[in-house]
Amino acid sequence: MPGAIGGAYLTRALASHLFSLAFGALLIAIALLLFTGITAAPSPRADARQIVDAVGERHAYHVDAWKGVLVSFFVGILSSVFGVGGGIIHVPFLIVVLSLPVHVATATSHFVLSISTFVGAATFLALGHVNLPTTGLMGAGILAGAQLGARFSTRTSPVAIRRVLAGALVLVGIRMILHALAVGPW
Repeated sequence: MPGAIGGAYLTRALASHLFSLAFGALLIAIALLLFTGITAAPSPRADARQIVDAVGERHAYHVDAWKGVLVSFFVGILSSVFGVGGGIIHVPFLIVVLSLPVHVATATSHFVLSISTFVGAATFLALGHVNLPTTGLMGAGILAGAQLGARFSTRTSPVAIRRVLAGALVLVGIRMILHALAVGPW
C-alpha cells in the first residue's frame, strides 16, 4: 500500500520517456526469464508451504516472505507510476524468484494486488486524476473478464500460462519502449 501511494505521487515528478524505456526493457527481461522456465532456488529462510486446490491438485513450494514484502513495495510503486496492473511484475516475481507454482502465483498476486490497487486508485481519485464514467465501464468489463480468465486458467497448463504471460510482457515492454522513443500513436 505505501508503494501504491508513493507511486501515485511520484508520477507528478517523473520524466516519463526515460523511465518508460527502462521499464519496457525490464518487462522484456522478465518475459525472457518466464519463457525459459528459470526459477531461483529457495533461500535458506524460506518456509515450506503446501496447499491442495479446488480440483485436488497438491502444490508444494517454499516462500521467503520478506522477499515478497520488499518486492511488493516496488511493485506498488511501479504499477502506480506506469498505470499498469502490478500483476505483470508481481506474477513473474512470484514464479521466478519465490518459485511459486503458476496457479498459486496468479491467485496470490490477484488477491494481494486487489488491496494495493484499491489504495492506489483511491489516491488517484483524491488527486482528481480519475474519469469516473470510463472507470465504471472498464470495471464492468474487468469483472466479467476476470471470471472467465480464472476459469480458463484452471484448464490451462502452467507452461502455457508462463508463455502467454511472457508474450504479454514482451508486448507491453515493446509498447513502453516505443512510447519512450515517441514512435507510434501511444
